[in-house]
Amino acid sequence: MKTCPKCKSTFSDQLNFCLEDGAVLIESQSLENENTLAYSQEPTLQLPFRQTNEENETVTQIQSGRQQFHQSPPRSNSGNIIAILFWIGVFLSFCVAGGFWYLFTERRQHPVDPPNIYGRSPSPVSTPTPKAEDNIKVEILEKVTDGSGKKFLKCKVTNISEKAVELSFVGLSFYKGDVKIRDGAELPELRILKPNQTIPVWINLYGTDGYTSVKVKEPISTNPVRKPEAELFPQLEFSQTEMKAESGYMSVNFRQYKTTYYKVSGIVENPKDEKISPKIFVLFYDANSEIVGISSTSSVNLEKGEKARFEVQEVEAEMFGKPKTFEIIAIAN
Repeated sequence: MKTCPKCKSTFSDQLNFCLEDGAVLIESQSLENENTLAYSQEPTLQLPFRQTNEENETVTQIQSGRQQFHQSPPRSNSGNIIAILFWIGVFLSFCVAGGFWYLFTERRQHPVDPPNIYGRSPSPVSTPTPKAEDNIKVEILEKVTDGSGKKFLKCKVTNISEKAVELSFVGLSFYKGDVKIRDGAELPELRILKPNQTIPVWINLYGTDGYTSVKVKEPISTNPVRKPEAELFPQLEFSQTEMKAESGYMSVNFRQYKTTYYKVSGIVENPKDEKISPKIFVLFYDANSEIVGISSTSSVNLEKGEKARFEVQEVEAEMFGKPKTFEIIAIAN
């Protein structure tokens, strides 16, 4: 073995120069014996042998490789960091998706009411909407004429069920022979009927000249009423009610016509409900107790114990006779 006198590194006997600093190598045993001898940094003796060109080239390549190894920058760990961050993101995505799935399934299986931050009683649990039923009976009566001379076919609509219902359109089909010439329909002014209550509905006969038969378009569409009848028909108190006929003018096709307005007015009081907003309907009856007109107010807001003045009017030109009496119905829909 040979030793470098400068850096004390050991090498094989085939090498003559140190691969670290280029110093001449000496026998390891000779170095151990030179305890007190000094030696210069550069060799001063010419050894009787020389390195071959191949050895010099090998030493040069090894030194160049070592120098490149020491000078090259350390390998970057950015690739490993990106991979770690990617898998962390995948893991967190699965956690979030699993959390949403759990909350969604739990919410559907065990619905929870929102927190009651206003101190009010919790809202009742909603119930499925009941299906519409065939609970309306329609009877076709006679032809009538309103105050302006228009012709209508009068029908009688009755709620034959044991609960209140909300009417939609009442429709008729007019035929000449076996050919249908027109469909007619009307939305009643009073749409919510109590059990066994009957009201008239007037279907316009415009465009039905020469018809020979009429059929009711059944079933008559109705909407279910969710409120109990005690809430639907509040117990209001009416006072100072009266009906007056006043002359006035109405506009038809940009022309003014003189007519008579029938007005029902009075005071309504809410004696017990906390707060309601009912509509007030007036049914006008003639001398034969037949309904000749129906009209209503907009909603009237009433606090508990509060009184308010109301007024309902119907124009004579749109009625089917002269009214003599009236009936008031309040509906809090």
